Amino acid sequence: MTARERRGQRERLSALERLSSRYHGRADGSRWARRQGGATAEAGVPLWTAYIGMLQRRAARSSHLLVRRLRQHNARELRLLTGAALRVIQEHERHGEPRLATSGRFIEAVTAWKGEYARHRRLAEASAQHYNQLINFYWIHFLRAAGISPAFSSRTGPRPEATDVDPIWSKQDPFALLSDLDAGDVAEAGATGAEWIIRRALEIVEGRAV
Repeated sequence: MTARERRGQRERLSALERLSSRYHGRADGSRWARRQGGATAEAGVPLWTAYIGMLQRRAARSSHLLVRRLRQHNARELRLLTGAALRVIQEHERHGEPRLATSGRFIEAVTAWKGEYARHRRLAEASAQHYNQLINFYWIHFLRAAGISPAFSSRTGPRPEATDVDPIWSKQDPFALLSDLDAGDVAEAGATGAEWIIRRALEIVEGRAV
């Protein structure tokens, strides 16, 4: 990591976060060096510590909370979306195709939901990036305290595993996180999955229904 990258990283972390990561990095690095008896073999440096594990768990929890927040804070939009999808399916089954007004309301609801999904996905990506910055900042001070050569901490050297966004976000599928949600939870539709209903309505509106 270059000096410019480190400076940008520090600017994105709060003073308390820098203080905590620096403290734990120095403490853990010094402890590891003592256990090595002064021999800082770079090949044996640990790429996981309890502090890194804690940050990774916090990152996962943050991602899960964003999924829950998306569903809870947009319950009205989800009800509108599922209800509009149901009307599309019902009209298709009764008349062979939905009315234009019905299709229009459904597409409008889909667009609104996709917008909220995209906004929360960006938050999830930013959260993962933030925790990776914390891990990197901690790692720099761990290596320094352990007496590891600067070349080891370069861009190409071994590093702790990065924290990725939850798979539910990495799929970039705005309906995948509804797979465990019954339409009956958000509309009077029995126990049919909300994800299936929405995808089926999309097939109908897009002319892919068979």
